[in-house]
Amino acid sequence: MMLHLAILHRGVISKYILYVDGKEPSAQDIKRSEMLEGRLREGFARIRQLLELTRHEINTEIESTIQPTALQRSHRIVFEHLVEVRQSSLYFQPSLRASNAIASDGLICYRRDAVAVVLMNLYILASALRANKPIPQYMPSAAAARKRLMDRMAEFEATSSQESENVGQKDGRRWADVYRFAFSAALTDIVEQLQQLQKYIREVTGETEFALGDSELTDVDTK
Repeated sequence: MMLHLAILHRGVISKYILYVDGKEPSAQDIKRSEMLEGRLREGFARIRQLLELTRHEINTEIESTIQPTALQRSHRIVFEHLVEVRQSSLYFQPSLRASNAIASDGLICYRRDAVAVVLMNLYILASALRANKPIPQYMPSAAAARKRLMDRMAEFEATSSQESENVGQKDGRRWADVYRFAFSAALTDIVEQLQQLQKYIREVTGETEFALGDSELTDVDTK
């Protein structure tokens, strides 16, 4: 299921947020996304039913204190936030918030890093669960990448031009701020849940031990 979340996250970012001019999401794209979300939501319901049926069974193969329901709940929360991001992006575009092209270009690398770190973490965790292999001891920090992006956006907001005094534009801007808040809060919650998933999966699969380099091992042996 985590691999499906990674694919869904990639699709939401590419189709609804970081698309190029002239490639705006069409009605068919929205319909296709809603169908995928419906199937994933049904999958979560089936998983929850299976967990309810097997909650009294003893599993001696996995030595972990993490309950499967807790792991499934974190997956579900990430999924629901991805749905919120897609729905909010239909009414609010982060690229349109920049006051000029320079500000928009200045955020590209920060947005790219924030998206790439989340995708990398999801793919690593999904692969670890599928192959039953320990996860790396050190993983890229999605929270740090998110904070850098938010700090940079705050700098551009502080130096942006004054808003128009037109009442109609104020009303439109107010609704845009509502969707913007929902959009930003959902992405921040995804990062928080990703940290929780790392904790759960590290408990299930373990983590790789810190490996010294060949030169360091030689120095240790000589000592």
